[in-house]
Amino acid sequence: MNQTQSSTDNNPTTESKRIAMLFQKALASNSVREKNAFLNELKKLMKKHAADYSAAILEGERLDASIVEVKANFNKVNEQYQDLKNSVSFLTELEFYQAAPDVQSLRAMIESLERDISAIGPLPDRDSLSQITASAQSQQQLYLDLLDFRETRLRQLVDALKQRIKTAEQRLECASVVIDQFGSITNLLDKVRQLQDENEKLKVRRLRFSAESLLRPRRLTKCEPATLRAFLVALQNELAVVRGAVADAQKQSEDSIAQLPDETELVEKLIVNPTLKFSDPLPPLNHQPLKFDQAAMTALTDPDTVSVGSDSIEMQLIQVDNQYAALKEKTQRLRSELTLRKNAERLSTETGKQRIEKLHSLNERLLTEIHALQEQSDSAESSKQILTEMLEQVTEERDRMKEKSTTLANNYQKLYDDHCRLREEFKRTWKAGAGLFRLTELFGRAYLAQILEPNEYTTQIAAFTPKETPTQPGIPDFTEKPPAVLMKFIEDIHFELIRRRAAELIEKGEGTHLEELKEILQNLPLEDQFQKVADCVAKAPTEVLEQLSDKKKVAAIFEEMLAGIRTETNNDITQFGTYMTESLKRVKQASDPILCKVKRAMSSQTFQARKNDVETQYNKTDITRRGKGK
Repeated sequence: MNQTQSSTDNNPTTESKRIAMLFQKALASNSVREKNAFLNELKKLMKKHAADYSAAILEGERLDASIVEVKANFNKVNEQYQDLKNSVSFLTELEFYQAAPDVQSLRAMIESLERDISAIGPLPDRDSLSQITASAQSQQQLYLDLLDFRETRLRQLVDALKQRIKTAEQRLECASVVIDQFGSITNLLDKVRQLQDENEKLKVRRLRFSAESLLRPRRLTKCEPATLRAFLVALQNELAVVRGAVADAQKQSEDSIAQLPDETELVEKLIVNPTLKFSDPLPPLNHQPLKFDQAAMTALTDPDTVSVGSDSIEMQLIQVDNQYAALKEKTQRLRSELTLRKNAERLSTETGKQRIEKLHSLNERLLTEIHALQEQSDSAESSKQILTEMLEQVTEERDRMKEKSTTLANNYQKLYDDHCRLREEFKRTWKAGAGLFRLTELFGRAYLAQILEPNEYTTQIAAFTPKETPTQPGIPDFTEKPPAVLMKFIEDIHFELIRRRAAELIEKGEGTHLEELKEILQNLPLEDQFQKVADCVAKAPTEVLEQLSDKKKVAAIFEEMLAGIRTETNNDITQFGTYMTESLKRVKQASDPILCKVKRAMSSQTFQARKNDVETQYNKTDITRRGKGK
């Protein structure tokens, strides 16, 4: 064994060949020890081979990754090459200049570019050209700086042209909008002036009523209906007061219609002078004579003059409103100071003990309110917890009822489907049973009509009549020797079916031997009794007609039918009455002999082959040999 192993190790073959050789040697060896040795060596080689294979797979994966990376780098370099190629492709088409432009030509070009930029818009860095010229240290440096500055001016010219194009496009759009909405620029300017005038008037009115809480501008569409009703009532009250004041003024001015009171003095005394007490009587008014001016009266009828006058009056009213607001603010400040003084006086008069008692009473009242609120909060929390638990219970009950209803619905659907399926099967079974019942009755009647001997007729009637003792049915056995009348009856029915099939084929023109069929049809006997039976057979359901093709199928139908009739006769007699009881008795009399005849004549009975249990025997020496081989 050691010699074999050493020779295997010294053999300069690959590992796969060594594995194959060891495997062949293990198969060819008859010794268990040698096989175990070969298997151990195979395990060692397979482990080494598996390790080498795993290392090779890892190396292959690393090489694949390296290949992918190299391909990516190659694609990147290729893209850079294509970009560079596209970038320098125009260099082959450039013309060769013998002499480069000098400093003076560059300066002239830059000045021309600056003039173009200034014509379009503002020129950035106006003094840059002079600064570059002054800061240049050499002619070559100046030349390079001028080249760079020319590129800068070219970019600025391009930007200015782009901005001009954008402005022109916007102006074209605005012009189209103006033409569509206003018709011309003049109409647009008129509309702008009109809107400006309206805006100024609205500003004046807003300033006039901004300090008034009732008349200041507000969005009425966002106010509540109750607020609007309150505003309406307040304005109605103000209007009533103004109308009353106007009526009083008219009554006071009736005495001297040609004189008007000077209200400036009254306003100054009421508003401007803060020392005036409202409890004092009002100072007398100075009446000045009214100066009648015909030109002024004529000017009042001019609309422009009237508008100017109304604006001046509105400005005066604005000033008065501002003075009223200042006076109102001063009054509010005085009220706050008075409240502070009263509180200070009250605190100075009260003692510390009184203040402590007040604070204690206030603290107790607040603590009582806090306890009441805490109790309400606890009660609400407990109610919330109870409602939450009830909600969880109701939710669980709902989910459970939902699952239960779903299960019931599924069961009901299955029950309904089964009911429909069973109903269809019952319909088919009912049709087949009705046909079989009618067919069996006709067969029985035809069979009994063929019996000519009275003794045999009486014997069969007595044999098939139900007895009181079910243990001794007394049914004769016709398996060995059926009556000749029954044999003739079955043969006649079979001939009639064959004749019907042949007549149908001849009528339709189907088949290849029509002449022979005609001869067979002419030779077959035709009797009235079997003609009626064949007609009834033809009218039977499809389930019956499909099985009436030969004697074997007829025998199977008779066997199944008669077995069912024999076992269920008493129940059928109870359901269908006396007349049906006698009919079923006649059917039973005819069914069993037919079944026995068909079984014997057609050899339809089958016997199951007998199987002998043969025990598998093994040689005890073979069993021990197999155990040792393992």
